[in-house]
Amino acid sequence: MTTEERLETLERGLSAAKRRNKYLLIGLVLLAVGWVFTSTTGTLHAQAGDNIIRAERFELVDSRGNVRATLTVRDEGPMLLLLDENGSPRAVLAMSDQDKGGPALALYDENGTRRAGLNLLDDVPVLDLCDENGKGRAGLSVSDKGPALALSDENGTSRAGLTVSDKGPELSLADENGTSRAGLTATDNGSGLVLVDENGTGRALLAVSDVDTMLHLWDENGTDRAALSVLDNGTMLYLADENGTSRAGVAVRDVRTRLSLCDENGRTIWSAP
Repeated sequence: MTTEERLETLERGLSAAKRRNKYLLIGLVLLAVGWVFTSTTGTLHAQAGDNIIRAERFELVDSRGNVRATLTVRDEGPMLLLLDENGSPRAVLAMSDQDKGGPALALYDENGTRRAGLNLLDDVPVLDLCDENGKGRAGLSVSDKGPALALSDENGTSRAGLTVSDKGPELSLADENGTSRAGLTATDNGSGLVLVDENGTGRALLAVSDVDTMLHLWDENGTDRAALSVLDNGTMLYLADENGTSRAGVAVRDVRTRLSLCDENGRTIWSAP
């Protein structure tokens, strides 16, 4: 069948459809003409009186004949591709039926680098933003545990994270190796800040609860070496050795102050008053 014969057949079907829906007619004409002049692959089916056009692939072209959009069905699912005037992909909308996939939208810059994506993976929405090198720099997701935000450096290493769970919000900061170095939390019982060294060992903790405020300092082995607490009825400070044994302590309660010194076994050897 020649191109003219195809058009004639399509026009007869479109004329019948026009009497039922003039807006549908406009859409069908555009699809039919686009198919004829771009020679799309696949089989096109159109019969007189039908309101459906079926094909394995559609292409839309601009006034110069350049392909600017394609609609295809792959083994994984359908995909809509939008291209700029240079033929570079700029936006992709796809549906995946495999590996618990789902709908996905990807946006590309003029260099063809993926810069943004919105996915629904295993019923969890995920938004990710990338830099000019395609490295993921920011990610936002919402799961059954709550929302989560992750920020990464130019190497793709996660450096900061913010989450909200049923226990409360939590902020974490990491170094260039991805090791968590600081964490800030807030719960119904209080809030806390923890500082960690390059080996992942906790070195300092500042916490505020309903009953007290306390500061703990640990050595490189994670042994608690100093603690300062402020309670409703007073203040306490204690110092410990490398084994974690308390060796000195000061307590201030009401109008009384007490100083204690202990041996390596933690037994008091001197106190005043």
